[in-house]
Amino acid sequence: MKIDFAIYISLIAAIIAQIMNARYSNKRENKKILQNISDHYIVPNISNILNFTSKISLNHHSEKSSLEDLRTNVDPILKNIMYGDENLLYKRIEEDSKYNSLDAYDVEQQEYTRKLEIQLFFLIYSLKVLKRLKVKLHSNVGYGIEHSMRVHAYLIAARNLNKFEEGFNDLVSITRFNFNSLSKESVKYLV
Repeated sequence: MKIDFAIYISLIAAIIAQIMNARYSNKRENKKILQNISDHYIVPNISNILNFTSKISLNHHSEKSSLEDLRTNVDPILKNIMYGDENLLYKRIEEDSKYNSLDAYDVEQQEYTRKLEIQLFFLIYSLKVLKRLKVKLHSNVGYGIEHSMRVHAYLIAARNLNKFEEGFNDLVSITRFNFNSLSKESVKYLV
């Protein structure tokens, strides 16, 4: 009987060791995947979005030139969508569909809004990945990402209210006054 008891204990110990090994292997693999996403998807694209936000906030852009910048920024995000999450994938599918309106101005407005939404979803996704990797962001970078999310949310809301021109023009004043009044929760609510 003592032999049977020893066999059961060693069998249980082997099973527990296998479970622990599988768990730690999965953690290492997930961290490697997230690091790959960070290195090849987030880092190359986030600086372009932050620069875009800075130019728009300081009113160094017309709407036409900002649309060109949006196209330039969003193309690599959509091209490497395999690194993204379900929200970015949905936006990619939406982007690939034809615009409903035949009016060229409306098509351009819809494109602008969709590209702003893609950048906003990308910023939200970037923060999620960086937090899961436990990356400590420099305070300026963290503030820049949050500020960029607020600017994007504000412009999307202005577009949806058909007051984009006013919103675009007021953005400089709002940025200088206090943009912190638009919190993370309200940004998530808009999305």
